[in-house]
Amino acid sequence: KISIIIPVLGESKYEDVLRTVQLQSFSSWEAIVLTDKEKTFNELDNIKDPRIKPIKIERQKSEIKTLLSGIQYCNGTFVLFLNENNLLGNGDALAILYSNAIKNKADFIHFRAFDTSLGKTLP
Repeated sequence: KISIIIPVLGESKYEDVLRTVQLQSFSSWEAIVLTDKEKTFNELDNIKDPRIKPIKIERQKSEIKTLLSGIQYCNGTFVLFLNENNLLGNGDALAILYSNAIKNKADFIHFRAFDTSLGKTLP
């Protein structure tokens, strides 16, 4: 299983990133969605997908502290951090990541992102 931590802080949008996760061919995932807004928590709580787990948090001073606070809620073998700008464009992205992690007995996998607005792979 892959645990995906997604911070949704302030007025951040979550719909696009969550949709790209839900469209993955690899279905053994859970999305830990951390939010500091009651409205966002309620919206997420009404989504009829048991893999989506909204967590109400106090706003942290930095995004990395928020991400790290989400680890305590994870049940997966692997953890993936995404934010509202990280879209999984390939429907097999999670399957590829999981397969490579298992095959290579990896503790950590780094991959490059493709920025659709720039039309290029980021370093």
